[in-house]
Amino acid sequence: MTAPKGRPPALFPLFAAIDTLPGIGPKGRAALEQMGIDKPRDLVLTLPASGITRRRIARIADASAPEIVTITVTVTRHHPPQVRGRPFRVHCTDGEGDLTLVFFRPRDNWIESQLPVGARRILSGKLELFDGLAQMVHPDHILADGEALPPSFEPVYPLSAGLTQKGMTKAVDGALTRLPPVEEWIDPQLIAQRGWPSFADALHQAHAPQSPGALSPDSPARARLAYDEFLAHQMTLALVRRDKRRLKGRASAGDGALRARVLDSLPWPPTGAQARAVREIADDMASDRRMNRLLQDAPIAESVGHHPVYLEGELPPLPALPVAVPLERLEVRGLSALYPNGRGVEDASFTLQRGEFVVVTGRIGSGKTTLLRALLGLIPQTGGERFWNGERVADPAS
Repeated sequence: MTAPKGRPPALFPLFAAIDTLPGIGPKGRAALEQMGIDKPRDLVLTLPASGITRRRIARIADASAPEIVTITVTVTRHHPPQVRGRPFRVHCTDGEGDLTLVFFRPRDNWIESQLPVGARRILSGKLELFDGLAQMVHPDHILADGEALPPSFEPVYPLSAGLTQKGMTKAVDGALTRLPPVEEWIDPQLIAQRGWPSFADALHQAHAPQSPGALSPDSPARARLAYDEFLAHQMTLALVRRDKRRLKGRASAGDGALRARVLDSLPWPPTGAQARAVREIADDMASDRRMNRLLQDAPIAESVGHHPVYLEGELPPLPALPVAVPLERLEVRGLSALYPNGRGVEDASFTLQRGEFVVVTGRIGSGKTTLLRALLGLIPQTGGERFWNGERVADPAS
């Protein structure tokens, strides 16, 4: 039975419009599209870039200012600004110490509704000392007594103008509910050996890290997702190669006479691997299936160009190989490689020293592979320079 082509219906919710997620309206949609996020699928694969540790304390005196804390206080009084442009202050207490909340340009009715005098509130934000007095400017969370506390470690997502962390978190939670149950595609033995979670569990864990260590590329959830990305990339390339090979090519079958003369003229017998490679090339050329490539990364004109063939006599001297210079310092300045759609890498600058271990991270489509290919000269660059031990590299592909 032939499997149906096209996207499975179970995935349709992940490919719906981004404004079908909770809390995303026209402005939020425009802001997300600026980040290349236009479907719930993209949001699911946009992982937190960092995190905030929120320590829960019982007394204001327990804080090690400046520190992000979560504390329960009682609102004692409001101090509206007497002069335009001054902040609105709300005084609170934990029964032993005082805490001043500072708000710039708030709405009075919002203050009254969120922080009424006499009410107990759970506050979470950065507690600092100003003239020796504890204060918190624009708390991140203001909750009624009894509401669920904010997580002790809170993920932080990349944002663009018009987006907030709360709105981003709400939209991500909505997108994660659209993940359908799927069968495992990774070898069960490998999953057990690495201690990886399932695909859906890996996404949920990556979006809800419990500690800074969960943001590491080596954490089980993120390592699993990185493997999935690499596996999907390799499978896509394999499918493209298969489809190209299905197209009819032009067979070029010879009698092997010239091939035998070349091999007999060599001053050494070919190894088993070399003989096998020659046979595979001859079989590919005799077949009507298209070859994927003959010379790796060689221009088309180079593959079909005319060159002298030395069947008799002495071979010409081989060109001198360049002297390899060990890396001590690699400096990249303003490297740019942009595709016609405007995406790619722009104005990347960094320095690497010999012996350093560097990890390039980012969401899918953020330009990690493009950066490496541009650095190696495998794709045309639109700007920038490279310096190997201080010497400018004119042709990185060489």
